[in-house]
Amino acid sequence: MTRLLRTRTAAALAGAAATLLVLLLAGQPLVERLPWRDKPVDDTSQPEILMPARITALATSPQSETMPVVTGDLVLWRTGRGDNVTVAGRDLATGETIRLPIAETVGSRVAASGTIVVWPDPRQGCIIVHDLASGRTRTVAQGSDPQWVAVSGHTVVWEDSRSGAGDIYGCDLRTDRTFPICVHPARQSRPAISGDLVVWEDWRGARSDIYARDLATGRTFVVCDDPATQVQPAVSGTIVVWQDERHGDSDIYAVDLADGQERPICVRPENQSAPAVAGNLIVWQDARDGNQDIYGYDLAGEREIGICVDPRTQGSPSVDGGVVAWEDRRNGRPDIYLAVLVR
Repeated sequence: MTRLLRTRTAAALAGAAATLLVLLLAGQPLVERLPWRDKPVDDTSQPEILMPARITALATSPQSETMPVVTGDLVLWRTGRGDNVTVAGRDLATGETIRLPIAETVGSRVAASGTIVVWPDPRQGCIIVHDLASGRTRTVAQGSDPQWVAVSGHTVVWEDSRSGAGDIYGCDLRTDRTFPICVHPARQSRPAISGDLVVWEDWRGARSDIYARDLATGRTFVVCDDPATQVQPAVSGTIVVWQDERHGDSDIYAVDLADGQERPICVRPENQSAPAVAGNLIVWQDARDGNQDIYGYDLAGEREIGICVDPRTQGSPSVDGGVVAWEDRRNGRPDIYLAVLVR
């Protein structure tokens, strides 16, 4: 552990995040470092793989632990099966275990921002909001048909099927005011939000494109409308990433809206999918070895990183502040594993 901490720089985790990890891992064995594997990259325009990350099991149990989300010091996930699904989590700063008593059955992951946790309840036609700081639980957007939720600060957004096709709505958690973001005869789905910027899949064309709306200005605009299919957008600040099929399989693309520069992140022949982004770090699940692994790309250092390359399947990554969590099936069932990336 001491040797691991010495390798971290202030730029990597700003000091405080490294302290949080020590608190989390105190008394818990680390999973043995995976062997570094030199994976040649056929496309010479792509950076070489630099290093794997040390990883640890965060939640392993006979239950099904799925769909993690990382926000600040918190890692949250779904636990259970069928109708007995609840929200569980871990506070990385204190090591405290979190379990919310309200069950839900919808297939999407919970969403969180700071101490606010949200998830859809299509049975009651609303979104459940829980504040971990106060312990208060409430509902918003009554009368909606929420299918996929995301939250940033005081704004929650979701895919809403009340009109049949699927539209994007939002709610200001300070006032509980619900408002439309994109209502169109075609389907809009899988929204993501960062600050005032909302992005989503938009099916108004022949295939799905990526659209966005700036809530501060009210402007809706196209992020990517390549003739191929673009899906599963994620956003952090001005960086938007998505899964792109312009080369026939699934690749990862990104654009910085500050300069409008679009760039391929990973365009290997095998499928790359389910991207997530936080700051300059993009992560995704990658099938280059025949099973799904977790890879990342550092925009600042322009390098690709093999985060978890265990022979079993890993997927559904989430990232914040250099901490990456994912579903891991090395034990035959989905568990939650975690890695801290270092420079």
